Amino acid sequence: PSMGKTAFSLNIAEHVAQRVVEHVRARVVAHQAAAAVGVHHHLDLVADRECGALLLHEADVQHVLAVALAVLDLKARAAREAQRDGEVVDIFYRLGIIKLRQTEKKKALNMFEKALELDAGHRATLNAVIDLQSQANDWEAVVHAKRALVDYGDDAEKFRVLDEISEIYRTKLANPQKAIAALVEADTVRPND
Repeated sequence: PSMGKTAFSLNIAEHVAQRVVEHVRARVVAHQAAAAVGVHHHLDLVADRECGALLLHEADVQHVLAVALAVLDLKARAAREAQRDGEVVDIFYRLGIIKLRQTEKKKALNMFEKALELDAGHRATLNAVIDLQSQANDWEAVVHAKRALVDYGDDAEKFRVLDEISEIYRTKLANPQKAIAALVEADTVRPND
C-alpha cells in the first residue's frame, strides 16, 4: 500500500483503539463507583457508532490490549518504511510494555530486544529489560543490560551502575573476581565530590 493509504489506515485504527480504551476506562470507573455504593450492574460497553457497535465487557481488557498492539504494529511498519528509527524504537518499547501487561514475558523481551537493536542506549527499554530479567533471576542478563547503561551514562550514573553490577556479582552470581573488577572500574569513573 502507498504511504498515504497506510497513514490513513493508521489514523483510523488508532482512533478506534483510542475510543475503545476511553470507553473501557469510563465504564470501569463507573463500575467501581457503583460497587462502592453497593450497586452492581453488568458492564456492556458500546463503542461509538463510527467504531462499529463493538460490545465489550470488563473481561475484554485483553482484547483492547490486542487492538492497541495491532495499531502499534502498524505504526512500527509505517515508521520503518519512512526510516524513522527513533519512532520504531519507541513503538517496540511500547509493544514490549503491552506484552508485559498481557503476561507474555518472552514476547515482551523480544520487543525490547528489537528496540535495543536499533538504539542500544534506549534508557526506558534498558530499564524494562533490567526489571524483567531481575524478576526472572537472570542476573547475567541484568548485568549485560546494566553494562549498556554504563556505556551511555554520565560519570555519576556509571559509578552508581558499576557499583550495582559489583553487588550483583557478589551476592547473586557469587563471583568475587568480577565484583572486584566492577568496583575497580567504578573507581576510575568516580565523580569528584
